[in-house]
Amino acid sequence: MRPVEYKTEDIIRTGLELQALSRKVSGYSLQQKLGGGNTKRLEQVWNDYLTSQAVTDAEPATELPSEIAKAVTIFAKSLTDQLLALAIEINDKAVKAAERRVEEVISSVEDQREQAEKELADAQTVIQSKTLELAKLQERFALTEQAAKTEGEQRAAELTGQLEATKTPTAKPMQIPSGQQTGIKNKEIDSQKKRVPNPNPNPDCYKYL
Repeated sequence: MRPVEYKTEDIIRTGLELQALSRKVSGYSLQQKLGGGNTKRLEQVWNDYLTSQAVTDAEPATELPSEIAKAVTIFAKSLTDQLLALAIEINDKAVKAAERRVEEVISSVEDQREQAEKELADAQTVIQSKTLELAKLQERFALTEQAAKTEGEQRAAELTGQLEATKTPTAKPMQIPSGQQTGIKNKEIDSQKKRVPNPNPNPDCYKYL
């Protein structure tokens, strides 16, 4: 079975499509892209097309009339000047926008720095105040502790005194001197004699004593 024959225009269009895809144009790639055809013929048609394009490019271009060439030159210069002015304007706007952005960032950073310094100063003031307050509290606590300790000692001493006062003292036997003891005994004997009745109440009986 003979391969399907493709028109020259189709082969050239297919080759251009392969070029657009950055693929190498060969008989095989043309065959794969077309879906058939003789690889040798396909490659020959493509090579003939390339040769014809090379000859066309080699032909000298026809010069433009001076009026047209001058108009083109003026237009090109005007267009170049406009593009240059546009580029300068865009660059100037971009520079100004960048500078403005930098200034905003610097201003924001400066504000943040000032705020941080203010907060730090406030924090240091609070710390100093709290430190002084803590020192006063510690001093008051020490004084209160000392007063409580002194009061406790006083109360303990008072309680000890009260306990000592409530104790019953032990009675010691009274020691009487020997002379006083003899006198007491004599007084007791005389007292007993007075209580004993006289067996001889006649007083004359004592005359002869």
